[in-house]
Amino acid sequence: MALRRKLGLLLFGCALLTTVLITFFVNRTIQHQFEQYMHDNQAKRNERLITYFEDYYQSHGTFDERAGAELAHEAYMNDYCLVLMDANSNVIWGMSPDETKLEAGEIYQAKTYHLMVNDETIGYLEIGQHTPLLLSTEDIYFKQAINQSIVMSAVITIAVVGGISFIFSKPLSKPIKKVSEMALRLAQGDFKEEMIESINIEELDSLQKSMNLLASTLTSHEEARKQLVSDVSHELRTPLNILQTNLEGMIDGIIPVNEIRLQALHQEVVRFGKLISNLEVLKQFDTKTMKLELKPLDLKPLILQQVPEFTTLLRQKKIKLTVDLQEAWIEGDSDQLKQVFINLVSNAYKFTPEFGEVQICLTSSQNTVQVSICDTGIGVEKEHLSKLFDRFYRVDPSRHQTEGSGIGLTIVKKIVKLHGALIEVESEVGRGSTFILTFHRYSS
Repeated sequence: MALRRKLGLLLFGCALLTTVLITFFVNRTIQHQFEQYMHDNQAKRNERLITYFEDYYQSHGTFDERAGAELAHEAYMNDYCLVLMDANSNVIWGMSPDETKLEAGEIYQAKTYHLMVNDETIGYLEIGQHTPLLLSTEDIYFKQAINQSIVMSAVITIAVVGGISFIFSKPLSKPIKKVSEMALRLAQGDFKEEMIESINIEELDSLQKSMNLLASTLTSHEEARKQLVSDVSHELRTPLNILQTNLEGMIDGIIPVNEIRLQALHQEVVRFGKLISNLEVLKQFDTKTMKLELKPLDLKPLILQQVPEFTTLLRQKKIKLTVDLQEAWIEGDSDQLKQVFINLVSNAYKFTPEFGEVQICLTSSQNTVQVSICDTGIGVEKEHLSKLFDRFYRVDPSRHQTEGSGIGLTIVKKIVKLHGALIEVESEVGRGSTFILTFHRYSS
């Protein structure tokens, strides 16, 4: 069944149930009030009849057969029966129950009232009728008119609500149908089309925005996946092509076999091995199998242990290394943090020209520990900063002819995130970049 029809039936069903309940309770309330009104009138009638006979006794000093003559016609016309008795319960004057109208299934009911004068019982008056509540023709017509009005109002209400349900189910079902169609397109791999329909319902508008965000995210992921496949293929193909070309040349005698050539091939093999190793590390992060051995750790000696290695690396391009370290304790994995600092310094080395400078600073505050690695390299445009940590992302598609696997910063961010820390980058083209790591300070 179509959503619109379901919504229409649901709204119509709710309206129908509400209308029926309201009709029922309104009818019950009116019937109850009407019956109470008739009972009150009947009680007043009985009081009037009792007063009449008590006044008659006071006027005549006794009861006789003429006592009820004036009331006989009224009683007959209103279908009730009167019987007058003296103080000894002997019948003085009375009507026969057969004189009143009797409907099928009705049982004659009578009630006897004391007639009192000066606190003495002078007789009894029996008032009987075939129904607990006597209704005149006008009363019956009145009740029927009320019931007909209630039924007619209910029918009109149901018809109007049915039409409104049909009309309003369309703006409810249409955006949901659009979302369903969009979800189907997403499942089929079509992430490009977005919903731009204006919706006045907050929840449906939020759902539409969420679906558009999902489509945008899936589009980004799909592009990232394609870029990843392309980059991995390129990164793996480059060292393999170099090895294949050189080895074929050596076999054919075109390229001489010497130590320099073999060292160059060995470097390509090492780079190839590092790429495979880094991909394996990323796999551990993606599958959440990477486990850290966290323990209290002073970052100052950890960084100082790596300074000689950093100095040797930076010296190849005559880059100056400046270190400013304070004692700073965090809870971390020393091996993984070493990898973070190696990757960041190596990144600074790749993009800093000769005679540049790299500075490592370590500061500690009351709640945080901050490590900053600053270089005087080529810098990065602001629009590229948010993507620096994406795997295989290069600011320049030509890759600037720099070495590396393109996933070093990705590994850095994942390790930092596992430490519950934050990494940020500030950069200015032509002046360099600064990577800032913020950890929670460890307090024993």
